Amino acid sequence: MALALILYSIFFMMVGGFMYKTIAVYSHIQDLNEFEVFYTSEVIPRILDFDEVKHIRFTTLIPTDKVASQSEEVSVLIETYYHSAEALRSVLDSEDSKEITKYFLYIQESGMARIESFLGNESVFDSFLDES
Repeated sequence: MALALILYSIFFMMVGGFMYKTIAVYSHIQDLNEFEVFYTSEVIPRILDFDEVKHIRFTTLIPTDKVASQSEEVSVLIETYYHSAEALRSVLDSEDSKEITKYFLYIQESGMARIESFLGNESVFDSFLDES
């Protein structure tokens, strides 16, 4: 289980009772461009190689009081969506995930970014507009 937390430095989350995802928040990013190039060219392709993974969302979070997007206060939110709870468990328990863990350790140990870990529960609120 410790490997699972290290692997994505994240938590399990169930959305709407049917969708499972892991979330990582990277903060104190030294160079946003370098981080994005590394993550999208090295890490994401490896994760997407798993049949159990549906897709990954990469979101850059810029504080509302900041104009420049290169600030160390910029964070990145990575959401990885899985087909099922079993799919998520299969990925976390796989030998390939141990190799991917090395990328997360490198990001942390090199000072490229700090990986934040959270436990949480997501609620989704939809708008129901009258279409008449």
